[in-house]
Amino acid sequence: MYTRTFADISRTDVPTVGGKGAFLGELTRHGVSVPSGFVVLTHAFSRFLDAQDLSDQIRDTFIALRQGKVSAETVSRELSSRILNGAIPDEIASEITEQHAIMGAQLVAVRSSATAEDHADHSWAGQLESYLNVTAETLLPRVKQCWASLFSRRAIVYCLRGTTDLESIQVAVVIQEMINPEVAGIAFSVDPVTENRDDMIIEAVFGLGESIVQGQITPDHYRVRKASLSIVDLFLSPQERGIYRLDDGSTGWKSLDAATVSRQKLDNIEIAKLAEMVVSIEKIAGFPSDIEWAYDKGRFSIVQCRPITTLT
Repeated sequence: MYTRTFADISRTDVPTVGGKGAFLGELTRHGVSVPSGFVVLTHAFSRFLDAQDLSDQIRDTFIALRQGKVSAETVSRELSSRILNGAIPDEIASEITEQHAIMGAQLVAVRSSATAEDHADHSWAGQLESYLNVTAETLLPRVKQCWASLFSRRAIVYCLRGTTDLESIQVAVVIQEMINPEVAGIAFSVDPVTENRDDMIIEAVFGLGESIVQGQITPDHYRVRKASLSIVDLFLSPQERGIYRLDDGSTGWKSLDAATVSRQKLDNIEIAKLAEMVVSIEKIAGFPSDIEWAYDKGRFSIVQCRPITTLT
């Protein structure tokens, strides 16, 4: 078996589903609103590498890299090319395709989920790739791109600068029903700047939350007192454009109408509802949490949860 649904995953499954997949499974098991999905397990990645005779090459290449005989750019180019041009074994490809059909989602998000990410003591998360609005036709190539992103120059340099052994990292791939949100954003169950544990911070934008991740849009910023769920402070930021699913199914920028530009992204009742979810998620996770959320048709969904790694 090379895949598992979120309902069959818990936080103890990091070695097979990676950090991202493990927490999505844990939240699903606790009844949190998480878009449906499944994970392509780490041993699918291992099986693919073996089928391409890549395991030995990866080991030898990184020995040469640490000895200064090759550059990170060369390593990245060679290994990424081998992965992207390799064929996924039939038994893996058919299982991924079958699970996707069972989901019944026309568009999905495809996200890397490494075994080294989402730990409280380091911030490996964000080094690998994610893709939005993926179709059935592009699903398998996107899975390979997630695998290949382990060997991006950025990931290689990150490992060389730290203590992580890249050869020991495995990559799972999260495949999740795509939400086309009216509003999306990030919530921190502890203020990541002041480290005030009595307050949470919610950031919100119109459209997909990628505009926050990319640093392209200044979001609304809401400070909420955790004990009472009362709003302590509101900072509203005008937004003239957002990232949306376009008519052709792709993802891109769209201008907002004049009436929307200065509107508060979430009203006060919606903020309180999301804040209540954040408190619940922090209790489930057992640590201060960095949460990605989406809001569509009156419903909040959680698309990612990880530890806040910047707290002292």
